[in-house]
Amino acid sequence: MNEEFIKDIKEYQFLTKVPNNGPTTKFLDSLYSALLEKEKQGHQLVVNAMPKSGSTYLTHLLRSLTKYHEVVFHLPMQNSEPTMFYHFLIDLYNKNYVMHHHYKASAYHIFMYNKFNIKPIILTRNIYDVVLSFTDSVKTGKHDPFGGWLTFFPPEFKTWDEQKQFEMTLDMVIPWYMFFYLSWYYANKINNEIEVLWITYEELVTNDLNTLKKICDFYKIQKTDEEILNIINIVNQNKAKTRFNKGLIGRGQKILSEEQKNTIKEKTLYYPNVDFSAIGL
Repeated sequence: MNEEFIKDIKEYQFLTKVPNNGPTTKFLDSLYSALLEKEKQGHQLVVNAMPKSGSTYLTHLLRSLTKYHEVVFHLPMQNSEPTMFYHFLIDLYNKNYVMHHHYKASAYHIFMYNKFNIKPIILTRNIYDVVLSFTDSVKTGKHDPFGGWLTFFPPEFKTWDEQKQFEMTLDMVIPWYMFFYLSWYYANKINNEIEVLWITYEELVTNDLNTLKKICDFYKIQKTDEEILNIINIVNQNKAKTRFNKGLIGRGQKILSEEQKNTIKEKTLYYPNVDFSAIGL
C-alpha cells in the first residue's frame, strides 16, 4: 500500500493552484467515507470559547460529568493561531471526548464542524471584564506574553502603569475578540451555517447548575440535578486545576475609563444588525 501511495504522489500532476484532488486528500476522504459507513460516531462535546471566559473550568465540569477524555484538534505552536487538523478529526471520529479551544468561525472551521457533525458551545464574556482579566493574566504570568497567538507583548509590558497596559490590550487584543464574536454571530444567527449553543461566562458563574442543565439538554446527556451539583462541588474543590477564580462581574465597567469603553463601543456601530449583548455591549 505504501509503495502504491508513494507512486501515486510521484506521478501526481496538479493542474490548479489549490491541489485538492491529490493522492493524500483522496486517501483521507476515503478513510472518512469508510468511517461513516462502518463506525458509529462518538459523543463529542466542544467548548469553543473566548480566552479568559471560564472555558478551562467549563471543560473540567464537562469532563467530570461525562468521564470523557479531553482532546485537541490541533498542534500547539507558539505565535500561531490554532487550526483544526483533518486527520485528527478522522482519528477521533468514533471516540467520546470533550474538546476546548478558541477557533474563530472561519469557512474552514465551519466546514469541518459540519462535515463531522460537531455542534460547539460558544462561550463569551463581558468584553470590559475581558480587558482586565487578560491584562491581569499577562502581568501574573498566567499567559505567555511572548509566545501567544493573540498578539506580542513587549518585555517592558509588566513595568508599565495599569492604564497603559489596558490601552495595549484594547488596541492589540480586543479586535481579535470582536472578530471571534462576529464570526460566530454571523455563522450561526445571520447565515444559519451551523448549530451552536451560546453560553456566557456570567451564566456559568451565577447559575452553574442551570448552565450545565442547558448543556446536557443540547448534547442529550441524561443527568439529574443531584448528579450535576455533586460534580460542581467536586470540581470546585480543586480550583487551582481549573484556573477559575470567578472574576468579579462588572469590574471592567467600573475600572475602565469612559474613553476606553467607548473605544470598544464605537466598533459595534459598523454592525447595526448584530446584537452585542452577549459580550456586554
